[in-house]
Amino acid sequence: MYFLDERFLALAPALCAAYWLVGARLRNAVLLVGTAAWLAVFSPQTLIALGALTLAVVVPIAHLAGRAHSRGDARRAVWIAGLGTALVIALASGLRLKELFFPELALSRVSLANELLRWIGFSYFVLKSIHVLFAAARGIAAAPGPITALQYALFLPTLSSGPIYRIDAFAQQLAAPKQLGWDDVHAGLGRVLIGLAKKVIAVPLLSSLAASLAARGPLAQPAAYTVTYAMLFLDFSGYSDIAVGLGRLLGFAVPENFKHVFTATTLTQFWRNWHATLGDWLRETVFIPLGGVRAKGWRLAAIVVGSMLVVGVWHGYQGVFVAWGLFHGVALLVEQRLGVAPLRPHRTPRWRLWLRYALVQAVVIAGMFAFIGGLSP
Repeated sequence: MYFLDERFLALAPALCAAYWLVGARLRNAVLLVGTAAWLAVFSPQTLIALGALTLAVVVPIAHLAGRAHSRGDARRAVWIAGLGTALVIALASGLRLKELFFPELALSRVSLANELLRWIGFSYFVLKSIHVLFAAARGIAAAPGPITALQYALFLPTLSSGPIYRIDAFAQQLAAPKQLGWDDVHAGLGRVLIGLAKKVIAVPLLSSLAASLAARGPLAQPAAYTVTYAMLFLDFSGYSDIAVGLGRLLGFAVPENFKHVFTATTLTQFWRNWHATLGDWLRETVFIPLGGVRAKGWRLAAIVVGSMLVVGVWHGYQGVFVAWGLFHGVALLVEQRLGVAPLRPHRTPRWRLWLRYALVQAVVIAGMFAFIGGLSP
């Protein structure tokens, strides 16, 4: 994760200072040029690949889809967006899986560009590209111009691990006049420090504790899994904290990604709170367009399970992730068929509330470690 690289930690204050010291008209240019210059050194193949895909695929296809929608041909607009989506996924997957298809291809001469850093943000780039294409096709947002699209694709705080911005919200914030007040500095720096503390202090401590518990034998495995789950939450949410804080220091309101995940009283509520922007993307891009709001019977079952399969495949192409997505899709479907509704904290006995909290977390932990054993200590 580049947020923890010492060169990024040196770049971020310099970029923020330059961003606010120049005139208002140059700030967006400074942000884009600074990001591009850093990527050119840190991961040049990421800059080339994301820039090329954005300008050569996403922007022109989004404009074609937007024109079709403006002419009243909604079906054609969606078909264009669908073809664009297939093209983006095919190209990005081919690049991401180059070890399978092009093992002889040299990606970078930079020694720092290891397996993780070679392809910064590709998974999130695919989601953002699909969002842009279908937002234009459905008239939700205008197709962005080349510069706005590049800013969106390469936006430094959310480049690697989200959160997933809506293109209309991002474009509006990009164009809006910005001012940096003490509250922004205080809140932004505080959020960044919280994220760094989670990642640098809490995660290693919990990792050691989980390994220690796992070494004690089978009886300690549930406790080890629970600690590892807490570690993963702090790891993922720490990245989001840094993204939100850095965004605020640059005058952007980066959306929240984790919202009270440990007090969810249903699995549906949990998945709306855990990686919330991914859940919003999934509902807007997959669930609702397929008729999930009105669907019943087998169609509803297919949409619910299929939506979670999409999430599983997005996390990884291995069979364990497919199984993980299938497990949670079936769990959500069972919950829905049983009519399990969220509890109201102020109208529910505390014992029942805590029992529901525990049941939801138990299902999440079971799904995580039954299928993705590689994440366990």
